Amino acid sequence: MEKEIFINVGATEGRIALLEDGQLVELFVERPDSIRTVGNVYKGEVKTVLPGMQAAFVDIGMEMSAFLHVSDISARIEELSAALDVEYEEETEGNGGVREYSQKSSGSHGARSSATTRTNGDRLPIEKRLKRNQDIMVQVTKEPIGTKGPRLTTQISLPGRFLVLLTADSKIGISRKISDRNERRRLYKIIRNIKSKDLGVILRTEAEGKEQKAIQNDLVRQMQRWEEIQRNYSTLPAPSLLHAETGFATSIIRDLFGADVTRLTIDTRKVYDDTRRYLKDVAPHLLNRVHLYRGKEPVLDRYGIEPEIKKTFDSKVWLKRGGNINIEHTEGMVAIDVNTGRYVGSKDQAQTILRTNIEAAKEIARQLRLRDIGGIVVIDFIDMDDPDHQRQVLGELRAGMKRSRAKYSISDFSEFGLVQLTRQRVRPSLYHTLSEVCPTCGGMGRIMSRETVTTKIERWFQRARVGSRDRKFRLEVNPAVAEHLSENNGQLIRAIEHRCRLKLQVVENEQLAADQFEVFSIRRKKYVTDKFIS
Repeated sequence: MEKEIFINVGATEGRIALLEDGQLVELFVERPDSIRTVGNVYKGEVKTVLPGMQAAFVDIGMEMSAFLHVSDISARIEELSAALDVEYEEETEGNGGVREYSQKSSGSHGARSSATTRTNGDRLPIEKRLKRNQDIMVQVTKEPIGTKGPRLTTQISLPGRFLVLLTADSKIGISRKISDRNERRRLYKIIRNIKSKDLGVILRTEAEGKEQKAIQNDLVRQMQRWEEIQRNYSTLPAPSLLHAETGFATSIIRDLFGADVTRLTIDTRKVYDDTRRYLKDVAPHLLNRVHLYRGKEPVLDRYGIEPEIKKTFDSKVWLKRGGNINIEHTEGMVAIDVNTGRYVGSKDQAQTILRTNIEAAKEIARQLRLRDIGGIVVIDFIDMDDPDHQRQVLGELRAGMKRSRAKYSISDFSEFGLVQLTRQRVRPSLYHTLSEVCPTCGGMGRIMSRETVTTKIERWFQRARVGSRDRKFRLEVNPAVAEHLSENNGQLIRAIEHRCRLKLQVVENEQLAADQFEVFSIRRKKYVTDKFIS
């Protein structure tokens, strides 16, 4: 499978697209006003302890208090292993006195081990663990979503290129994707000899084949981070940020850019230079796969990715054979309906339904990953009477979901022909990131957010200025968008003008919908919207 990564950095939005065999499968979006916090470590102050919920609300300096459940106060190493797809190992005496390596806890998607159950059974109630106004070190595990604040844990983990440092456990974990027994034994011996006895380590897939020096250097970097966090905790007041996760692009490159990625294309010199500096330390063999895009056309347009991103707004997704799936978001879940659509297939109706459902299962797995849909998902496949056909469809769905890095669980077909799927939710889905509640319909539907319209305007001017002599324009927008553009003394407009090297005059037009805009060329004295200027 050929993998490629594209990084597009604009004045109002940064985007990272992951392609597999030329197909968009993951999209990461970050904006200046919604910087991600997952992985950040804080010195917080307990504001409320709720014995009835066995939870506490902690002030970490955000607008909303963060949520800490009693189960996240103690070390939950089994759940962390499931999230990172690892197995824990310990040395045991094998037959004949030969030392062997045996699985201690393998973890599984959507399951808890007996060790977790024992811990839960012995757990002290939260009111005996925390008290109001108490200082506490916590790490964000889930972004704020809707009216819910971020979720916290006291199990601080610091990810590096080859390993994850665990500060509340002393075990050694190895990625399940490293299957060679001899390699697992080699890596275990390396980390056992160099790690501190009171700290744990998870070896990531990228550690496979790496020499001890590279692994040790990564461990030293994470140890230095942990020491700095501890120093900050002892000196800073609560609430305070003790450690910020690495930059948006760097963290994605750290987690995704491995030997299986054939090309990394970046459209901004600074991010390109930062990426190369980072890789020189941790993966110099990948430097020749990093490329700076110099074209005038926006990079995601140039490689045909932009149209695929626009489709993430569509509730209906067409399948190659003519069938379709409909994705509908509700407050409590996501419902997906499968239809044959234009596909009539052969004379055998059962085979037509099977082919449609199999194709839909593959596409559903991709869409969940691409749109980063989490929580409860209910799938209504086309009814099948043959149990073997049901098994084939579930097999395709499970095979597609294995490519996702998020934890998940999939049920069998219910008596009503429905499949329930749960997928880990760490951050808001693209649906929530790229849209906002429509003020006209009172929340029954959604429109493009002002931030998305602003980004759309910027990309329009990037395309329009290619090969054009026009440099002065009048931009007519909905009053809500005009207000957004004028915030902070027009910082967004100045950023677009600087990036696109042009001058803009923003004018309110109440006749335009919130997601519409018009562009008037001052040089040519004519409207030029939706046309490439020649």
